[in-house]
Formats: sequence, structure tokens, C-alpha cells
Amino acid sequence: MAIPHGRIILAIASFGSIIQLSCGPRELSFQGRTAEQWVKLLGTSKSGTDNPLNIRQVITGEESNRITFEVAISYDLLQDNPKEKRLGKLALYIDGNDECLAQRATNGNCLLTWDKTYTAPGMHEAYAQLTISGRSGTRPLVIKGPVRSVSSSNAFQFDSFYSLFSNSRGAVLYARATSPTGAYAVRLYSS
Repeated sequence: MAIPHGRIILAIASFGSIIQLSCGPRELSFQGRTAEQWVKLLGTSKSGTDNPLNIRQVITGEESNRITFEVAISYDLLQDNPKEKRLGKLALYIDGNDECLAQRATNGNCLLTWDKTYTAPGMHEAYAQLTISGRSGTRPLVIKGPVRSVSSSNAFQFDSFYSLFSNSRGAVLYARATSPTGAYAVRLYSS
């Protein structure tokens, strides 16, 4: 049996017969606002046609290892909730994995910075995801922004588990090289 998109169907077997209960899609809300209303409230874009969750690359000078995106969502409004510690969070997702949380841009928008060091070279799918939540036990609203293709041209993909230095153990680095042959040198600096 095909299930129509956006419908919940519950089948109950009772004494050899099947009873089917069906209800249409219900729009989720948080504090009386739908996902669309929250995005509109938190958005800083002056244009009503732009999606505030679009990620736009910002040039910072650190592009060899990091890509920074700006999202037209008010960082201050996202953090300001008198009843809770914060209203929600905005995160950058790369290939479906949560990479980082938003920081405040000088203009009040949200900045999301992707550290490409631990990512394989090639094309990746990036998007911002807004989560509006409150007290524990309440269901959060999760709003995914438009997906954008981004490229990583790393010569190496380092393993984040083996990228730390300690005075007692020294350093252990694991990395995959993009080329199977070559001469590589590693220089470690202390700060």
C-alpha cells in the first residue's frame, strides 16, 4: 500500500480486520509560531524574496583552511530568550554532518566557519540549519536552509582524533594524501 506524502497512517489489527486511521500533515510550531514565522522574525534580509537561511561566502583571508559563510539571521535575537538560556541555534552542516555553531558577525548576522582540514577533498553539500528549541521535553523546530555545493581542495585530509599535541605524549598525526606519491614535510610550531 502506498502512503501519501505528508500523511500519517496507523493500522490497527483487531480480531482479523484492519482499521485504518489517517490524519493530514500538521504544521509544527514553537511558542505559537511556525517555522516560516520564526525564520521571518529572526531574518535580517531587507528583501522579502531572499531566504534568510541562504549561506553566502565571506572572504576572510583564511580560505586555505577555512570557508566562512554569512547567514542573514540575527545572532542577538537567536541568543536572546528571557525564559531560556537561548532561543535556539544555527549550525553549518557539511554532507549532513554538524560542523560548527554560529558566531556573531560585526553587522549582527550569523557567521558559520567550516574548517576544511578534516574534510576529504572534492565537492560537498553545505547548508545552514536553524533549530528553535526551549525547555527540555519540548519538541524543537528544525529548519534546513537551501543546499549549496562547495569545494575543498585539500592536499591532505587529517583525522581530528589524531591531531592534538600533548607535552607527555607528543604528537601523532594521521592524514590521507590526495596523491599516492610525493615528498611531504611536516613542520610543527608551538604558540
